[in-house]
Amino acid sequence: MEDHFAADEINSGVAAKAGFTRSFPLHAEREPAELRLIFRRKGYLAAQGGWASG
Repeated sequence: MEDHFAADEINSGVAAKAGFTRSFPLHAEREPAELRLIFRRKGYLAAQGGWASG
């Protein structure tokens, strides 16, 4: 990747197969797949009229 503010981190992470959290340790607490699941659950609960917690 070129011309991106995080190109060095992205390229190093891809080369090392490091994943998102290891590539961006100061900015990421979870992998994107985990966050997607949380948002899906919250969206489902909101659609059911319940409180989205978690």
